[in-house]
Amino acid sequence: MKKVLNVLSIFIIVFGIYFLYKNHETIIAHGVRIFAAKEEISKPTPNAYYKDYKFNLVHNVDSFNPENKQDILNILYTGFNSGANEFGFYCSTKYEKCLDDVNSLSNDKTILSVINNLVSPFNSYSKLYISTNQLGKVTITLEKLYSADDINAVNAKLDMIEKEIITDKMSQKDA
Repeated sequence: MKKVLNVLSIFIIVFGIYFLYKNHETIIAHGVRIFAAKEEISKPTPNAYYKDYKFNLVHNVDSFNPENKQDILNILYTGFNSGANEFGFYCSTKYEKCLDDVNSLSNDKTILSVINNLVSPFNSYSKLYISTNQLGKVTITLEKLYSADDINAVNAKLDMIEKEIITDKMSQKDA
């Protein structure tokens, strides 16, 4: 009986070592993804051109922890709408298709264009870069359509036009 237990124990140990050897990359990746690589992701701070609207397609969200494809669309809209040049989020291990959905959306120029058109022109982008890694981190980097100098020039022109058109002599009705 003792010999059978010893042989069984050796067999289990050898099988365990073989299993770890064959699956060590997957085990390490999941361990790192669950424990080591989680940074706190927070919603970007909105700028002056942020719109507090709720559209049928998308709306602003506070949580950057997607559980489905719609959550990813809402995160993208919130990031674009905030005026951030870069933002990101982590895909949960519970949402197994997350990276596939991100890659699918990154290739869907129509939906990205529609979302871009829902934000202020001063927050919209001309180029979009989406990068992902095996740990589930998604980083979105935007090249803005308008630079800070462009925005300042437009605002200065608007102020000048407003001062020319609206005068102190105008009544409330005229203004």
